[in-house]
Amino acid sequence: MKRFKKPGLLVITFLLLLFLIGDPLNSVMAKSINNQEFFSYHLSDVFKELFTRHTAFNADSFVDTYNKEKRGQLFGTAQGKNLVIIQVESFQNFVINRTYNGQEITPNLNKLLKENTTYFPNFFQQIGSGNTSDAELAVNNSIIGTLDYFTYKIYEDNCFNGLPWLLKDKGYATAVFHAYEGRNFWNRETVYPKLGFDKFYGGLNDQGRTGDYEMTEWMGWGLTDSEFFKQVIPQMKSLKEPFYSFVITLSNHHPFEMLPHYDFINLLKEDEGTIVGNYLNSVAYTDYSIGLFMDLLKEEGLYDSTIFVIYGDHLGITNEKDNLKDMKRLLGREYSYMDMLNVPLIIHIPSSEDFLPKEVKTVSGQLDVFPTVAYLMGFSELNTFYLGHNIYNVKSGFVAEQTFMPKGSFISDDIVYIMSRDGVFEHGEAFTFSDRKKVDLSRAKQGHLKSLMQVEFCESLLKENGMKEYCRNR
Repeated sequence: MKRFKKPGLLVITFLLLLFLIGDPLNSVMAKSINNQEFFSYHLSDVFKELFTRHTAFNADSFVDTYNKEKRGQLFGTAQGKNLVIIQVESFQNFVINRTYNGQEITPNLNKLLKENTTYFPNFFQQIGSGNTSDAELAVNNSIIGTLDYFTYKIYEDNCFNGLPWLLKDKGYATAVFHAYEGRNFWNRETVYPKLGFDKFYGGLNDQGRTGDYEMTEWMGWGLTDSEFFKQVIPQMKSLKEPFYSFVITLSNHHPFEMLPHYDFINLLKEDEGTIVGNYLNSVAYTDYSIGLFMDLLKEEGLYDSTIFVIYGDHLGITNEKDNLKDMKRLLGREYSYMDMLNVPLIIHIPSSEDFLPKEVKTVSGQLDVFPTVAYLMGFSELNTFYLGHNIYNVKSGFVAEQTFMPKGSFISDDIVYIMSRDGVFEHGEAFTFSDRKKVDLSRAKQGHLKSLMQVEFCESLLKENGMKEYCRNR
C-alpha cells in the first residue's frame, strides 16, 4: 500500500478537526463526538495519535502493516492454488461444534475442522447498510461499507483495488456465483466488474428471465443451495486455472423455513415453529450443501488444488424477545450482541506441506480476510488501501463496528465497548472480552476513538473515490 504523504495527512487531520469543532454540515457524527466531552477527553489524543509514531490507530488506518505481518512460516503456502471463498448467508458461529438434542448441527464443517484447517472462533461481521453486499465488500476490499444506503449502489462508479484485482494481476480468472432470481439485486451486475470480477454467474433462467441457473428446486429466496452447488461445478470447471471463485449461498435466509425433506434436525417440542428452531434446521441444510459441494469438487479433481475460505456474512438470529428466550435456553446463558455479530471463519487447504494451526483465537473481522488470504497466497505486497490484518501474525485483534452495535463500538482481545445510542461516550458500556465483566470506561477511550476513525475514514475514502489512481491503467 502506498503510504499517505505527510502533508496529505496533515490536511486530512486539520479538516477532520475543523469539522468536529465547527460542525459546518450540522452532522450527527460531529454532534455525537462533541457530546462525548471530546475536548476534555480526546482532542489532545487525536493530535498525539496522528502526529507521533507511538499510536494505536495510526498504524492500523494509515500504514502498510502487511509487510511486517507477512513474515511467518505460512507465507505462500497456498501460492498458485485456486481460491474458493464461500460466503454463507446468515451464518452464525454458535452452531459450530454444537450438538442439539443429541445431533450435530454442522457435521460436515465439524469434520473439516479436523483436517488441515484453521478455525477462527472470535470472528465478527463488519457491514454497513448493504448487509450481504457489504460483507462482500469488506472481505474483498478490507474496507467498511457506508450506513447511508447500500454501498454497491451509492458508489457504483468508484474504483476498487482489492483481492479480485490483485489476483487478476497474477493471472487469475475471477468469477462470482449466486442464484438469487435477479442478477442485479444489490446492484451486483453493475459493480462486480468494478471490483475486478471477470464473470458473474447469477440469476434464474425461468419465467422470462435469462439468468445462469435452472430453477430445479425452489426454497425461500431462490434456488436451493444443494442444487445451486451442483450447477456451479461446470461453471467453475470452465474457468482457466488458477481461478478465484467467490460463491454466495442463499438458502439460510430468514425466516429459515425448509422443504420437509431438508428438515435434518429433530427439534424439541418447544422449538418447533420458532425462528430459532427453523434456523437450526436451515443451518444444518447449509452444512449438508457445503459437504455436497466439497464432494463434487473432489470428483472433478478441483479439491486438492484449491484453498477454501468459508465465513458467515452477517447474523441470522436477531434480539427480538422470543428469540432471546429461545436462545437463552439453547446456549444456557443470555444471548448478547457478541453472539449476534459472531460469525464463523474457516480456512482449509486440503493438500499442503505446511500444517495450519487448528485454531486462532485472536479477535478478527471481515476486513481481515483479504490480508490473511494474501499472506497464504504469497503476495509480496498489498498495493492498495486496506484496514485489515493478517490474523495469523497480528499481535492483537481489533474490530470496529457500526451496525447493531452503534458506530464507535469495538471488539478487541481484551475490551468490548458498546456505544450508547444517544451518542454519549460516557453512557456506553465497556466489559472484558473473556468473561464479560464490566470495566471502567477509561479503558475503552482509545479503542472507541480508533473505531470512529476507521469507520469515518472508510466513509471518506468512498465519498472521495480515494482509490481512483489505481484505475488509470485499466
